Amino acid sequence: MEKDPWYYNFAGIPRSTFATSSASVHRQRRAAIARSFAVSPISSMQIEACVERLIKCLNWYEETGLAENKVIQMSSMFWILASDIVTGCMMPRATEYLIHPDRAPQYGRMFKKLAQVALWNRHFSRVFTLLSSLPRFIIDRTAAPFVEVLRMQDDILSQVHDTESQSLAPCLASKPNTLLDALHRSKLPQYDKLPSRLLEEVTMIIGAGTEAVGAALSITTYYLISSSMAVYRLKSELLTAAQYLPATTRILPYVLLQQHCPYLTACIKEGLRLSKESNRMPRINWTSPIQYGDYAIPAGTVISMSLRDVHLHPSVFSNPHAFDPERWLTADSADLEKMFFVPFGRGSRSCIGRAIAMEELVVTIGNLFHWMDMAIWDTDEDDMRVAHDFFSGSRNGREGGLKIVLK
Repeated sequence: MEKDPWYYNFAGIPRSTFATSSASVHRQRRAAIARSFAVSPISSMQIEACVERLIKCLNWYEETGLAENKVIQMSSMFWILASDIVTGCMMPRATEYLIHPDRAPQYGRMFKKLAQVALWNRHFSRVFTLLSSLPRFIIDRTAAPFVEVLRMQDDILSQVHDTESQSLAPCLASKPNTLLDALHRSKLPQYDKLPSRLLEEVTMIIGAGTEAVGAALSITTYYLISSSMAVYRLKSELLTAAQYLPATTRILPYVLLQQHCPYLTACIKEGLRLSKESNRMPRINWTSPIQYGDYAIPAGTVISMSLRDVHLHPSVFSNPHAFDPERWLTADSADLEKMFFVPFGRGSRSCIGRAIAMEELVVTIGNLFHWMDMAIWDTDEDDMRVAHDFFSGSRNGREGGLKIVLK
C-alpha cells in the first residue's frame, strides 16, 4: 500500500519521509532517521529542561503581578514549547522560543495560517513556491505569518550546511547525535542527502512535532481545568508522586510519573483521543485489487480511513465526546487500547515520534498541574472542537485557542 501523492503533498514537501508515496522508498528513509526518535537520557533532559522553562515563564507572570490581569494564550505557549523540544532533540540548535514567550501568539498564528494555505496548496500545488519567491517586504505586508516560516527554513538550511561540513571530518564520524548527523551519515542515496531534501524532512518533522503535541496539550489542559474533580484527583496523585522526587530536583521526571501516576496517563490518552486529526488517511494499491468483505476494490483505487471516526464511534467509546479518563482505568481498557486507540496510527506508516511525544505530554501535563493553579478565560468547549480539516483538525476557536489566567 502506498500513500496518495496528491493528498500528501499539501505541505509542499513531497520528499519528506512522511509524504513519501512509495512504500520501499519510505522504508529506506524511515530507517535512516529511526534512531533519532528513540527515547534517550538526552531527549529526556531536553524535555524536562523545556518544561521547566515553561513553568518559569508562568511563575514570572505570577510573581510580577501580571497573572491577575494578564490572559495567557496557552495554546500558543504549548506550540512554542513543542517546537523547542522537537528542535532541541533533533537539531544542533533549538528554536528556543520559550526565551521570548511574548512571541508565542505570533507563532500560534503562523501555524494556523500555514495549515490554511496548505489546503490550497493541495489543489494548486505552486502556492508555497509562489510565496517563497516573493520579496520579503511583500510577504510581510500580504502574508505576514509566512515570514516566520521562511526564517525558520533559512535557519534549518544553515544547520543542514553546517552539519554537512562537520560530517565530512573523519574525527567527527562517530555515532550520530542529531537527526541531521544521522541523515548525512546514513546509507541513503546521495540525492536523498541534498540540502533541499533535508530541508523538507526537517520542516515536516518540526511541523508535526509542534502541531500535534500542541493540540493534545491544549485539549487535555482545557478538559482538566473544566473539571474540579479531575484536577483534584490529578493533583493528589502528583503530590503523592512528588514524595519520591529528590530534594535537588524540581521537575517530576517521566519515569517517576509513569510509575506512580496512572490517572495522569489516562488523562493523556483521553486528550489524545479527542484531539486527533480530522483527516482521512488515503492509501493506494497500484498493482492488486483489495478484497474487503464481499467487495473487490480495483487496483489503483484510493481508499482511506479516519482516526477521528474510530475515536468518536459510540459503539466503541460510550459518550464519545465526553472527556472521561476513567475509561482507560477499567478492566477491559487494555483491549480497548489495543483495538481502537490509534492517535499515532498503526503499522509501518505510524508516527515515528510516538515515544518522545508521549514522554513530552506526560511530563508537561504532570508538572503543569503539579506546580500551577489555572482557570479558563474566555474559552468554551466549542472553541476546542475540531471544525475544519486542514489535515490536522483545526479548532473553531477565537484568536489564541485555549486562554487561561493563573490563580
